[in-house]
Amino acid sequence: MPRAGLEKKIIKDARGVRRTYWVRKGLPQLKRLTQAKEKARVDDHEAREEHLEAGTVSNIRTTGVISMNTTKRGVVTHEGKAVEALIKTGQRADALNREVMSSKVLHLFGVESSPTVIRTVGGRIALVQEWKLNTLPSDHDDVDPRKVDRHILEKMRVFDVVAANPDRHGGNLLLRKEGDKFIPLPIDHEMAFSAHPTTRQYLAQPVGLTQWHEGPLLPETKKMIAAIRPEVLAKTLHKAGGNEDQIYLALTRLAIVKKRPDDLAQGDMETVSGFKQRLADLCRAGAPESILTPAEILEARNLSQDPEGPNPRKKPLWLARISPPSPTPPPAPPPPPRGNTLNPNKPVKKGGRPSTLKRKL
Repeated sequence: MPRAGLEKKIIKDARGVRRTYWVRKGLPQLKRLTQAKEKARVDDHEAREEHLEAGTVSNIRTTGVISMNTTKRGVVTHEGKAVEALIKTGQRADALNREVMSSKVLHLFGVESSPTVIRTVGGRIALVQEWKLNTLPSDHDDVDPRKVDRHILEKMRVFDVVAANPDRHGGNLLLRKEGDKFIPLPIDHEMAFSAHPTTRQYLAQPVGLTQWHEGPLLPETKKMIAAIRPEVLAKTLHKAGGNEDQIYLALTRLAIVKKRPDDLAQGDMETVSGFKQRLADLCRAGAPESILTPAEILEARNLSQDPEGPNPRKKPLWLARISPPSPTPPPAPPPPPRGNTLNPNKPVKKGGRPSTLKRKL
């Protein structure tokens, strides 16, 4: 049925499912199509997460053991559709939660990420993640580093700084060939979004793929950074299970990236160590106080305390912070003196109750 002021658009998502969207009339054709595609991308990611969460896991087999974590593969079947999935057990609860937060924030930043959920598998809490098909490791002989998509690598770098992810080496990066280009696919984020400022000297980066990326960030990367809304990032982290400290640190790092995007640019190979150290400096304790203004820090703190938005029935956080303290209540009156109520000067007998006067009839 037609809707007033809206135009119908039918878009196919990544799995070929046709989805119908209504977008505002009067917008340029390219903008209308971009809005519809973005909605299809978001809906597809959420549908794939629902598939992993509600489906039946079968055909589980062990693929390897990494330190104390057992990595398995399985098949998740839901409504007649089967999806290959990666299953991790033996990890701490906070590490599992960081993987879920990273998946959602990467998707928010426009980087392809595997839908990730936490559920029980075989009576154990496990991380279930969609398996990346038709991918190559970043150091594969068939990979030409000059053909790796630079824009996606830079968006991943923005994520690594906002999430303070210290583990972006070549082993935590897969590549999928599309035409004559290689599309980067980030994996393994159990060390991202710590609740404490990083103390590391360097933030690892896949410099083998970025050594030819000279000069400043691409214009489209700077446009992407400017378009990130802090309130949307706070709400995304909150829904993914992030606590107040994790959200606050991520928001301060996002404000730093918005203020100094050129610090994320890759230099030549002679300054690669300085480049890694520069990224770590943006995440280290004391960086917000030295780079941001007090108002920007206060905004990040308020958003981290109230990520779902202001409640009209609740006093605004900024007003609560600048309001004068309530007056000190007056001291309580002293307790009544012990002793005879009719003759307070009469001493009290030790070990007994206060004596009382007998009335004469």
